[in-house]
Amino acid sequence: MNEEIERSGTSAQGAAAAATGWYPAETGYVRWWDGYQWGPPVLTHGQVAMTAPADNTKTLVVLAHLGCVLGGFILPLVILLVEKRNPFVRHHAAEALNFQLTMMIVILVSIPLALVLVGFFTLIAAIVANYVFGIMGAVKAGRGEWFRYPVNLRMVKP
Repeated sequence: MNEEIERSGTSAQGAAAAATGWYPAETGYVRWWDGYQWGPPVLTHGQVAMTAPADNTKTLVVLAHLGCVLGGFILPLVILLVEKRNPFVRHHAAEALNFQLTMMIVILVSIPLALVLVGFFTLIAAIVANYVFGIMGAVKAGRGEWFRYPVNLRMVKP
């Protein structure tokens, strides 16, 4: 317990006498002290408090973002449908699915536009953006961070 108290930035004597409540821990995290023990680290994201992701959930969200390489929109869709309990996984799978659907729409519009030479530029830009933003999302998700694609039609809600 002393080890957890020291990691959270609170002394052992101060924690034993401290009132129950939220206390700062690692960067960006807070921990709940119930008077006897520390709760798990929690990252506050907007108004909603969400627990820090475990390693196995990080694998799922990295795979969801790498759907651009491993199968388009099918992989994030399967992860979104299978994982129902974890909000971290659902958020990342929905973001990746929405982005893959957005890129699919852009690519499908770019193909007929290629007949007038404008579509070649949009097609190349869409393919590059698909890989670049997919890898950026995978890296952020692998670190356990929340990620939103900068250009995305949000059709599927987490």
